[in-house]
Amino acid sequence: MRAAPREGTAPRKPQSARMTAPPPPPLKWRLVPLTDAPCRRFALVVEFNRPATLHSFDAGVYAELGAALAAAEADDDVLAVLLCSVGRVFSSGADVTAPAHPATNYAPLLRRLAAFPKLIAAAVQGPAVGIAATILLHCDVVHAARGAWLSTPFAAVGVVPEAASSRALPLRLGTSMATEMLLAGRRLTAEEALRCGIVSAIVDVDGLGDDARNEAVVASVMAVLRRVAAAPMAGVVVPMYKALSARWAGAHAGDGAAALEAELPWLLHRYDRGDPFEAAAARMRGGTVVARL
Repeated sequence: MRAAPREGTAPRKPQSARMTAPPPPPLKWRLVPLTDAPCRRFALVVEFNRPATLHSFDAGVYAELGAALAAAEADDDVLAVLLCSVGRVFSSGADVTAPAHPATNYAPLLRRLAAFPKLIAAAVQGPAVGIAATILLHCDVVHAARGAWLSTPFAAVGVVPEAASSRALPLRLGTSMATEMLLAGRRLTAEEALRCGIVSAIVDVDGLGDDARNEAVVASVMAVLRRVAAAPMAGVVVPMYKALSARWAGAHAGDGAAALEAELPWLLHRYDRGDPFEAAAARMRGGTVVARL
């Protein structure tokens, strides 16, 4: 028997047959325990969830990822955030059909990443392009599937390097290889990323389907996070380590926060000129980046 509506409220109208389901959230979050009771610590697993666009970043992704980091930072029981994806691509980078605004979407997320006091890890099961590749430079632990690669095709879409990659990539790769990545479209293989320290392990996934490949890379990273969490004082030591590593990175490897701020006016200039939109239109006419991944 259908309950009567409360006084002062209108009866619920039947749903239209044409009504469509709301779009899925751009990210999925879940807490995964790293240790057992009584002292439980967790990882916040954040999964990219835009398979139709190969997990490209639009304004919603920037906002949701920022919210996930804020929630993790506020929860004393969360020791780490793990970024992962599903399917054959980690992320195709920025959504060039609707570029997010650098000041209101991109900058708040990258500032939070640069100052994040807990561990950030990534399980890269496939290609990581653009912002998805440069975010990895801010991660503390990155494992990649064999066959994955990183690409930073900023010149092809009319923008300058982002996420402090103008400073971080030359430091990690050397000027020559970084120039080829940032300007000439060179892809960095998982093996090359391992040699330069962007990733710390390569996971063999030969013969595995998409789901099993994703799970294998996530499990590899989770094993590291569980070893960290097993230390009795992990909740104290991890923030100390992050503060010290940020301090020494600023002193000896180029201040990442300063690099972010130096890049931002150039990103705003290109956005205000409409260059990303023009580049997107040109790519749509000749075949999108997504189609070639």
